[in-house]
Amino acid sequence: MTENNEIKALKIDKQILDKFWTLSESSSAEIIKATDQLVVLLKIKQKRNTENELSQELEYSVKRLVKGLASSRETARQGFSVALCQILRKFDVVTVEEFLNLISKHLKLPKKESKAEKGSSFLGESLAYLTLIQSGRLLQGDRQFIKKVIRGLLWVSEKRVYLRQICYNGIRLVVQQLSSEDFEQYAWPEIEGELKKGWEGCSADVFSLLITCRKQHSDLVNKDFLKEHWKTKKLFKDDHFTKIWNILMEGTSCDPVIHHVNKVVVQELVNNKCSLGKFWQAGQGVVFGKSQVKLLNLGFHMLLELLPLVKTADEMKQLLSRETVKMWVKNVDGKLRDLNPLLTVTKTLGTEIVNIMKSCNNSDMQIAIMKSIVQTQGFPGNQTTKTLDHLVTQLSAEAAKDYGNYLMQTLIQQIRSVDPRPIGMMTSLHMLIHLRTLVSLSSTAADHQWQLELLEFLMLHSYWKVIKESKAIKHCNHKCDEMEDKIRKQFQDSLHKSLTQLLIYKTENSKTLSVHAYKDTIYLLATYVQTLLDDKTNTVALVKPMRHQARADWDTVFKHLKEIHSKEDTPVNHAFELLFLFNAIQIFTDGSSDNSGLEDLIVCYKKASETKRKSVGKTPKKEPAWIEVLTELLLSMMSQGSTFARMVANNVCACMAKHITPEAMSLITEVLKVQKPGEDNSLFDLQDDEDDMEDMESDDEGESDEEGEEDEKEAEEMEESDADDDIDSSESEEDEVDEEFRTAIKSALGPAAVEEGDEDDDEEEDEDMSDSEMFKLDAALAMVFKNSKRNKDKEKKETQRQLGSFKLRVLDLVETLVRTPLSGDLVLDLLFPLLELMIHGEKEKENRELSNKACGVFKQLYKRAKVNSSAIADTERSLESLKSVIEMSKNVIDRSLLLSISDAYFLITKLLINVEPSDIAKPKKTKSEEHERLHKEVIRILAEELEICLTKK
Repeated sequence: MTENNEIKALKIDKQILDKFWTLSESSSAEIIKATDQLVVLLKIKQKRNTENELSQELEYSVKRLVKGLASSRETARQGFSVALCQILRKFDVVTVEEFLNLISKHLKLPKKESKAEKGSSFLGESLAYLTLIQSGRLLQGDRQFIKKVIRGLLWVSEKRVYLRQICYNGIRLVVQQLSSEDFEQYAWPEIEGELKKGWEGCSADVFSLLITCRKQHSDLVNKDFLKEHWKTKKLFKDDHFTKIWNILMEGTSCDPVIHHVNKVVVQELVNNKCSLGKFWQAGQGVVFGKSQVKLLNLGFHMLLELLPLVKTADEMKQLLSRETVKMWVKNVDGKLRDLNPLLTVTKTLGTEIVNIMKSCNNSDMQIAIMKSIVQTQGFPGNQTTKTLDHLVTQLSAEAAKDYGNYLMQTLIQQIRSVDPRPIGMMTSLHMLIHLRTLVSLSSTAADHQWQLELLEFLMLHSYWKVIKESKAIKHCNHKCDEMEDKIRKQFQDSLHKSLTQLLIYKTENSKTLSVHAYKDTIYLLATYVQTLLDDKTNTVALVKPMRHQARADWDTVFKHLKEIHSKEDTPVNHAFELLFLFNAIQIFTDGSSDNSGLEDLIVCYKKASETKRKSVGKTPKKEPAWIEVLTELLLSMMSQGSTFARMVANNVCACMAKHITPEAMSLITEVLKVQKPGEDNSLFDLQDDEDDMEDMESDDEGESDEEGEEDEKEAEEMEESDADDDIDSSESEEDEVDEEFRTAIKSALGPAAVEEGDEDDDEEEDEDMSDSEMFKLDAALAMVFKNSKRNKDKEKKETQRQLGSFKLRVLDLVETLVRTPLSGDLVLDLLFPLLELMIHGEKEKENRELSNKACGVFKQLYKRAKVNSSAIADTERSLESLKSVIEMSKNVIDRSLLLSISDAYFLITKLLINVEPSDIAKPKKTKSEEHERLHKEVIRILAEELEICLTKK
């Protein structure tokens, strides 16, 4: 290389110079790309020179890259190391001797350098040696250069402790590349002294080097060598675990960087078939005993290495000991900041435990993991709780049953305990959450007997107390007659959520079979309840004695359940069994004495079960069909806050879809109609309107007319009232005084308030008040009226929110219906309410969620109705609907809505074309004649609208 005349950058191709900037300030991917491009450019330049002569560009690049290894720029060291390594591999013309000379020349230390500059130079020198080693060129030159490189690395490691791991790692790479002969001649003399020092004062770097030498060159570093200098023929055995831990702790000097010796040691433990549990026990007290951050970091990282290699449940218990779990919970749920390495490693450890559970097929191992954590006394935070919740979902069937039995025993033990502290890691609420998870666990999904056991346990302790032990009744092995109301409420909540989850969850090959299995399970649960109610041995007693009417309702429900369960499993029977099961659960959860819903259900069941019943369409007008009453019951269930009620309603709706009539559908679409400004809405009276279904022979038309008149009357009153006098007008309409409002007025008036009977003194008091006092009263009164109006607005917004929420739930029912084949008339009944909701949501942002839901339902309806729906019976209505769709499109500008309206038009047209001869009204026409007439009508409607569009503005 040129020695006297330095090559100036001005003479170098700009393309090459630009690569150096990319290498020093780029991501890893860009660094690799720039390196490849640089090598290609240098090869082109090098072709102009002889084999043994370096081109100016190549010489310049090598010098600049060597100098840049000491740079402090963002990615200069990383990028320059990669590029330099590739150049050494691709260009043999750059000799090892010349490269080492460049290191000595450009990375040597001037006397006046600062401490930081010296550190950069040392780092650059170590990186240069590593680059040479990793390029594979070191062994291609004079073997004496091996000594020079090893000496250089040892010298740098002495100068800077934080570079020791890098330097020794480079020596290990050299040892791995050398043959036994070259190792003994060129490397061994340089490192022999360090390896002969033995256990006393051995560093992590020397120990990792010793292990490498023992593996690569066992003929020289043999048992005799170990016996002489390390007083043992075998490094890894139980007696040396404490010494190995001392070496690992010495490696924490580079904390938070984790020393590579950790992985080397763990691998050697496995290779030598050492007990990982015993090894951990030997160091657990050391790393967790002093609460030093660097030792804690070491301990958790060692756990990350050890846990995936554990093969037995006993070893797992040793690793996840109480001390280990406590320290993990303390740090993962402590007050550590997000960037703290200790928080990072503890979170990673939680994830690793979950992964081990997921990949483990050994149920004993899974139970060992779960119990090791939950049996440890502690107060888990969010991270530990999340980890436990993930762990329970990964349990195998056998492990799930073992864990479930443990939870049930521990729950009773904790409830009976005098000590208020939880037994182990989990509170009663957390244990109940896990029991709830086990009910619908994927591994036990098909084991309905196990699901029944869990539900029976939850049912028993939700509403009964066990007065004395008995083996005659299941789950009564332990007395449990005292329980806090809070815990009892948790049991009840877990029971209902379990019933809901199990209804949603697919436990069999299909959803239909899953619901059938669910029905059988809940029927057996009802049988268990009957056993508890019939108990004559005073083993159990209801927490709240059952009223006479409630017991009579239960007997009625159970009687019908038994009757239906013995019948053929038709969709109708299936639906009614679900409804009776729901009512059976409601008897215990609902404290009201109103059983009108149950009476309506029984009447509906009887009418639906009539062997020679009249068709639904021929039901007398003054008596609503059973499907209409049942639809109102389902809507009432959808208005409830219980998810269980809504899930049952959806499943019943799916079973009854074939029986839905236009009249029943109108009850659903009535709820979905967009409320016009000024209209009152009585949808929230649904739960209280179940009395309206009490008499099936009553005529609903009169009631609807009366409600319509009341709505109009209220609308007129609202128009007549002034906006500023809203509060006063509402009071006059109700003819009642709002006591809360009266109190607020009195408080604002203070001494000036007139009590009842004191009207005569009003004038005298007013005369005594000054102007300033009157102004204060005005301000106070204004604030009272302002707050009153604000409260009214809040109530109105809350009402609208609840209405939107109810409509969303009803859309769930509609979504269930559209998944089944519907007649053309029912499809037509649904089209316009859905389109109106979609348009309304586009105009008002607060209704956007409802609009999106309606859009999803509409798409399903359109997709399925195109294939499955029959023709529309009333063709004239269909033709009018086409006109309505066109009119609707005139007020819409959103492209997606216009496409949906276009789909609706296409769907109605298709349903019209599907008209069969039997659908055609008298006088009878042939199918072709009717199709021709309908085609002409459709074309006429389109032609008229197109003419209006093109000729009129």
